[in-house]
Amino acid sequence: MKRKILLILMLLFVLTLSSCQKEEIAPVIMREGRQVAEASNENFRIILYSEKDIYSETEEIDIWATIEYIGSEDTIDIYSGEPYAGFDVESEGVQFITNLVLQLLKTTTLEKGVVNVFPLRKVGGFSEDDEDADFWRDFYSEERMLFPIGEYQLVFSTGFYTDTDSDIQLNVQCQFEVIESYVLEPLLTVQSPIEGDLEDENVLGVMTESVSVSAIEWQKIYETNEYSILARDVPDNMIFNMIGYIIEYGNSTCTIGARTRYQYIIYSNEEYYDIFEYHQKYNNLNRDLLNQIGIEYSTCSEDND
Repeated sequence: MKRKILLILMLLFVLTLSSCQKEEIAPVIMREGRQVAEASNENFRIILYSEKDIYSETEEIDIWATIEYIGSEDTIDIYSGEPYAGFDVESEGVQFITNLVLQLLKTTTLEKGVVNVFPLRKVGGFSEDDEDADFWRDFYSEERMLFPIGEYQLVFSTGFYTDTDSDIQLNVQCQFEVIESYVLEPLLTVQSPIEGDLEDENVLGVMTESVSVSAIEWQKIYETNEYSILARDVPDNMIFNMIGYIIEYGNSTCTIGARTRYQYIIYSNEEYYDIFEYHQKYNNLNRDLLNQIGIEYSTCSEDND
């Protein structure tokens, strides 16, 4: 059966099979990120990074791994096929990315303290006879790291040996989810208390009316390069529905309430957005951030191992 392997490196396979190569030490551009997993032995450390756990179907998956030599010598030679480390990604038993290794003997020199970066790339193959051949052709030919909706398991693993160790296999793994793209609409109006109700102490609760969002006196309490979180005062006798909006899963479920959605708002690119709807789109909120800003949240559905 004809196999179509969408790798430029595969064009070199016939020429390099069973040959020997010496790889020079190349400069590495490091980047900071959110660490999700780590594994090591006495000579090597690998770390896995992922900017998010949840992506929309229109967002590129931003995951990468690093390998660092941490042994006692200044450098070490490792022997492997090409490449000496890579990714496997699967969803419900379907392989989307495969760590394909060219069976050649390659020598790579790793320098102590130099971090080698491996970005996630689309690598894999399919048969032209497959009923899903059109899907896979489109998937691999799309240069952007876009994945269909689903839950994915990712493994980054090494495969090489040294003069003193015949088989060095380290691996780290994580999960990520791709969800339907969320259509985010800017806010034009918000609810604001009617002044007369604020002055009547005999009235339980506060009646509100719709006003322009720009008419509110917002105060900036948090800022990033992409957005700001703004806040406003809340009357003491204002009553809110007891509704929880989920912002984080994990060992427990973290939710914000209707009061939070009233009090806080997102400002980005000269537009205002509901704080929860913005999170639905960009997954920007978590417990640490809420604690840092001082936004109240509830923890429920505690899971016990």
